[in-house]
Amino acid sequence: MKWQTLEESVRDLAALKWSRPCVKETITGVEIDGVIRIDDDNAILIQITKNETLGKFRKDILDIELIRRHLFDKNYVSSKSYIITEEPVSSLMQQTCTNKKVQTMTFNEFRNEFFDYSSYYFERSKRPFGSAVEPDTGGKESNRFIKVGYNNKTNNTQAKYDTITKLLTSGKKVVLKGEYGTGKSRLIQSLFEDLNKQEHQEYIFAIDLRDYKGVASADELIRRHLRKYGLSKYEDSAVKCLYAGRILFIVDGFDEVAIQSWSENPKKIVDIRFQEFGFIRELLQYSHKGFLITGREHFFNDDEEMIRAIGLKKNDYVILESKSEFTETEINEFKKENNISIEIPKWFPKKPMAVRLISDNTISDELIHSLKLDSPFLFWVSFFDFIAERDSNANKNVLDPDSIKQLLIALAHHTRNTEQTTGPFSLDTINMIFKQQFGYEAVEESAAYLQRLPGMGRVKSDSYDRTFTDEYFLDFLRVEKYRDELSDDSLPSMSSVWKNILSEKGLDLLSNFLGNVPASIDFISSKAKNQKNSTMALELISACLQNDNNKTINFNGLVIDGGEVVFMDFSNKEIFGLTMEECLIHRLGITSSSFANCAFRNSYFPKIYGVSSKNGLPQSFDKSCSFDEFEQVSSIAKVKGTQLSPSQQYLVLILQKVFNQKGAGRKEEVLTRGFDGIFDKKLAKNILNLLVREDILTTHPGDEGLIYKANRKHHARAESILEELSLSKDQLWAKVSQMK
Repeated sequence: MKWQTLEESVRDLAALKWSRPCVKETITGVEIDGVIRIDDDNAILIQITKNETLGKFRKDILDIELIRRHLFDKNYVSSKSYIITEEPVSSLMQQTCTNKKVQTMTFNEFRNEFFDYSSYYFERSKRPFGSAVEPDTGGKESNRFIKVGYNNKTNNTQAKYDTITKLLTSGKKVVLKGEYGTGKSRLIQSLFEDLNKQEHQEYIFAIDLRDYKGVASADELIRRHLRKYGLSKYEDSAVKCLYAGRILFIVDGFDEVAIQSWSENPKKIVDIRFQEFGFIRELLQYSHKGFLITGREHFFNDDEEMIRAIGLKKNDYVILESKSEFTETEINEFKKENNISIEIPKWFPKKPMAVRLISDNTISDELIHSLKLDSPFLFWVSFFDFIAERDSNANKNVLDPDSIKQLLIALAHHTRNTEQTTGPFSLDTINMIFKQQFGYEAVEESAAYLQRLPGMGRVKSDSYDRTFTDEYFLDFLRVEKYRDELSDDSLPSMSSVWKNILSEKGLDLLSNFLGNVPASIDFISSKAKNQKNSTMALELISACLQNDNNKTINFNGLVIDGGEVVFMDFSNKEIFGLTMEECLIHRLGITSSSFANCAFRNSYFPKIYGVSSKNGLPQSFDKSCSFDEFEQVSSIAKVKGTQLSPSQQYLVLILQKVFNQKGAGRKEEVLTRGFDGIFDKKLAKNILNLLVREDILTTHPGDEGLIYKANRKHHARAESILEELSLSKDQLWAKVSQMK
C-alpha cells in the first residue's frame, strides 16, 4: 500500500471510529500523523509508519511521549496513543509500546477494531451466494469457477472476468443481466473470494436481495444484512462505513426486489418500480468503492428505465450480459479445472448450470449412466432433479423439490394450447394451476416464488405475464407429462388437438423415453384409434418410428385427422394401413420407403426428403396434398446433404450433369470432380461404365480423355430416376444401389 493511501485510510477510519475529525498536526515542533480532539480534556494521538525498524519505532514512541507530556502540562489534556503499521511488528517492539502505554497494531487490526470485517468475511464466506447452492446440502457451491466472457453492452465488446474486478476496484458501477441459470450468483461468489484476496482498504459486502423483502432504506438493508450473520453488534459501525463510502457492494438479484403494488397502467408500473428501488439508489449514492448488481433480463422495460431506477450516472457504469451458453473452449476449461474426464455428447445443453452438473463433486450415478448411454432424456431427468433441489434450497424450501417439478410439468402442459409455444401465463393463470395441483392457493412466500420459477421469465417488462425461456427445457417437461400419464393400458385422454407441438429435440426426447419404456407402434396405433388429440398421436408415432428397427410397419387401418408434427420419418420402411387427413407434417422422410393400403389426403408437407419433385411421390399421396420443397439434387453440395448412399449420390450427380446441364458432353474428370478424399473415384468410374453398357451414355475420344454424352432417348427415364430417387423402381437404380 502506498504511504499516502495508508495515511489517508487510517485517518478516515479513525474519524469513523471516534466520530470526530482526524487531522495531521504539528505539536511542540513534532509532526503527528493523526490527532482527534475528543473534548477539552481528551485526545487521540496516532502515528502511522511503513518503516518498522527498531530505531524508527523508538523515535515514534519518543515523539508521542513528548506530545502527551506537552498536552497535559499545557492544558491538562489526557491522550490515548496508537502506532499503526502496515505489517505486524516484532515482539520486542510490541513490548516496548506496551511499556510506554502506546497501543500498536496493523492497519487491518485497526480496521477490524472498528468493524470486525474478518468475522464478517468468515461468516459470509460460509453461506450460499444467491442461487449458487449445492442441491444435496443447501450449502454454497463448491465447483471451481471458470472465468467466462460477458457481452459488454456499453461498448459492444467482450468483457473478461478480470475486467470486472478491475472495474470494481477502480470504483466503477457494473450491472450484469442474464437469464436463469447463467451463472450470475456464481460470479458474485467468485468475486467476493477474489476481491478479498487482493489488497484493499474498503469493506466488501455481498448481499442477496431476495433475503430482504420490504427493505425501505440503505441503513435498514445494512442492519438486516449483519443480523442475518449474527453480527448485530457491528451495525452502527457498518452504517458509518456506508455513509462514509467505504463499502464495495456486490449485490445479487435486482429482480428479487418485492414490488408492493401493481397497476394496469404501464407508466404507473415504471413509477412503482422506481419507488421500490429507492434503497438501491441510496446504496449507490454512498458507494465510492465500486458497485455491482445482477438480475434477470426483462425485469425493466429497457436499459434506460434500469439506469434511472438503480440511479446510475452517465459515464460511470458498464452494462454486461451473461451468455446463455458456454463455448466449447469454456466447457473444456471447466472440465480441465474440475478434473472431468467424461465425454460430453452433441445434444448436451451448454448452459452454465448444466455444465456445472458434470463436475466430480456433483455428478450422480444416474447422470453418468445417461451420458454413457447417450440418452438425452435420462440426462434431463437428472438435470431436472438438480434444478428442483437447487431451487428449493435457494428459496428456503418454500416448495419442496417434488412440488416444484409437479408445478413446472403442469405449467408446461398448459403451453400446449397457449398463444405461443412458450406461453404466456398471467399470474392468475399460474396461481390457478398451483391451486389445481396442490388444492390450496399460493400465499405470501409461495406466491412470491411463483414469480421467479426456474426456466421462466417475463414476457416483457411492462407486464407480469410469464413465459418459458428455454424451449429444450419446456419440451422435456412436456415429455415428462407423457411419462406421468402414459400407462400400459391407455394413452392420456385428450378431447382437443394441441395447438403447440414438440420441437425436433422434443421428439428426440420422447423417442428416447419411449425406447426406455418401451412402447411399440402396435400399442400406440391401437390406442390412438379412439384418440381425438391427433397431434398427440402423430408425436408418439414419430417418436416410436425412430426406435423401431422393423422394416415392415402395419398401422392396422389407423386414421389420423387434423394433427401436426415437426418431423416424421418413414425412410427404409414398408408402411401398411395408415391414413392421414388434413395433417401438417413439417418435414417428411420417405427415402427408400414403400406404402400399401395408405392414403395421405388434404395434408400439407412443407419439406419432403427422398424424392426431388412431386412426380416422384408414391401413389398414396393424393393430389389434394400440398408441398413446398423437395430434396434438392441440383449440385454436389445438395446431393451430399441427402440420405442417399455414395453410389446413389454418384448416379444422381452424373445424370444431373449429363441430362440437365447445357453442353455437348462432359469430360470424365468433370463428372467425378469434387469427390476426391470423400468417396471412391473407382466407384464413380464403375458407375460410368454401367451407364455406357446400358446405353444411357455414349462416349467419344476427346483431347484429354473420353467425353460422355447423354442418349436422349433415355431422357424421360433419367428424369424419373432423379424425381423418385430412393423410391425408384428402375433396374438401373437397383444395380447402382448394390455397388460398394
